[in-house]
Amino acid sequence: MSNFTLRPFTEADRPALLGLADRFVTFGLPTRYDAEKVLGARTRELSKLLISGPDHAVLVAEDERGLAGFVEVRAERDASSAEPQAYLASIAVAREAEGQGLGRILMAAAEAWARARGLPTLTLHVFATNDRARGFYHSLGFQEDTLFLTKSLQEAP
Repeated sequence: MSNFTLRPFTEADRPALLGLADRFVTFGLPTRYDAEKVLGARTRELSKLLISGPDHAVLVAEDERGLAGFVEVRAERDASSAEPQAYLASIAVAREAEGQGLGRILMAAAEAWARARGLPTLTLHVFATNDRARGFYHSLGFQEDTLFLTKSLQEAP
C-alpha cells in the first residue's frame, strides 16, 4: 500500500497527467463513442488544464513512483436552478495505483475543497455504461439526479 501526498497541480505535472488520459476510455464507454476520439478529446482537455484558481482546483496525488492520480473540481452554477455547486470535471488514478484507496482520497479532497467554499453540492457526469465508476460514486453517497438522454440521428427513422 502506497502513501499518497496531495498537492496542487503545477505545469511540470502536465506530461504525467497526459499519460493518464487513457484512463478515461478504460471502463464502459457507450457504443456511440469511438475510444480514439474520446482519448484525443481528453488529451486536448488535459493539455489545456489550468493552474488552480479561486473557482477551480486541480490536485495531484504522488507516491514513491511519481504522479499516481489527479482530481479537477470547479465552482459553477447549476444549469437548471442557478444554485452554486461544485462540479467534478475529472478524476483519474494510474493503473499502478488502483485498489489502494486513491480514488477515495481524491474524492475526499474534492469534497473538502467544495465545503471550504460553502458549496452545498458536488456533481459529476459518468457514462451510464461505466458500472465500475457508478458503483464507486454510489459507495461515496452520490445519487442519480438528472438523466442525460441521447438519440442517434444517423439511423433511418
